[in-house]
Amino acid sequence: MDEKLFNLIEQLAADVSIIKQDVKEIKSTVTKLEENEPEEIMAMLKLIKKDLERELRYTDKRFSEVDRKIYDLEERLNN
Repeated sequence: MDEKLFNLIEQLAADVSIIKQDVKEIKSTVTKLEENEPEEIMAMLKLIKKDLERELRYTDKRFSEVDRKIYDLEERLNN
């Protein structure tokens, strides 16, 4: 019985050792993710900025076209 109990304790110690190693790996992974998070956020913000700039150029172009048409119509009405 003592030998069986000793074997169980050894197995538990081995399992705890494996769990400790797994926890270390998880902590390492989380740390890496946290370190890369600002870079990922900056990349997303740059992409959003690029999309907004493209949308702004399109809107400006459309506004200019509409403004030109209004001006032409006003000129035709005044003449």
